[in-house]
Amino acid sequence: MKITLSLFAFAISVTSLGQSVPRDSVVDCVIHWRLGEKKTYSIIHEKTNADRSGNRTPFRFLYEAHISVIDSSSQSFTVKWEFGLPEAFKTMHPHLSDSLPVFNGMPMIFKISNNGAFVTLVNWEQVKETYIRQMEMSLPRNPDSVALASIKAAEQMFNSKEAVESSLIKEIQLFHTLYGYQFTTRETSAETQLPNPFGGEGFPAHQTYQITNYDKRKDIYTIVTKLKIDKGNLNKIIDPLLKKMNIQDDGSIEEARNQLKSYNMEDYTEYHFTKSTGWISRLFYARTVSTAITNQSESFTIELK
Repeated sequence: MKITLSLFAFAISVTSLGQSVPRDSVVDCVIHWRLGEKKTYSIIHEKTNADRSGNRTPFRFLYEAHISVIDSSSQSFTVKWEFGLPEAFKTMHPHLSDSLPVFNGMPMIFKISNNGAFVTLVNWEQVKETYIRQMEMSLPRNPDSVALASIKAAEQMFNSKEAVESSLIKEIQLFHTLYGYQFTTRETSAETQLPNPFGGEGFPAHQTYQITNYDKRKDIYTIVTKLKIDKGNLNKIIDPLLKKMNIQDDGSIEEARNQLKSYNMEDYTEYHFTKSTGWISRLFYARTVSTAITNQSESFTIELK
């Protein structure tokens, strides 16, 4: 999510590993990559759903991202990501890996600006087709009409480059979110909007950014971003949304109103950024979503190997 960041003249001190972040410390989050560079990152993707009774449904998946800088110009770089499964997973599940084409060498080729900001996904149609094929491979041998309809809906939903970029390359978008911006040790804030899962006007949200730590020996800055729905301004979109939903029964309207009022979403992202190279050594992202009847959490841990 790209939001213009203000620059600040004042900063606060933060202590890290016995060292203080220099007062007025500023870091430009830009890349210093070279054509032909290659990196491998481990990725842990976790999800948890919990209902009102406390029943929990956990999910944990470990894979790798092999990153290569395959082209460069004065204005941009072309980067290739390939997801791969760890050798231990392939050994334990020799046949399962064949049914996961997304995580078995699918290339994602995209362009970034010369400071590292994401620009465009070049092979978006190939990425979409691979995800659709993986969904089809997960279906039972004789899928019912509901399963077939879900595949059709997915094909329609991801029938544009913008939809694929916003939904199917989450790891890449997270990785490149901070590039091109400047951060300080003073907490910076901005107002933004989050996509509305119920349709209609986006949810108002408040976002903050801050350098929290600096490891001088490793030249690594820790940058933390937080995002939270602005509950104070949420009410103004509830009535228009209820009207759009066209609910007739008073009891159902009240139930829907309570559900919307109880909806909350928060993001926490922590980047360990190496200033001299512009590579991220570790990224942790967590999103929590709660309503009156359920709690959901999702996280990505992306770490340089």
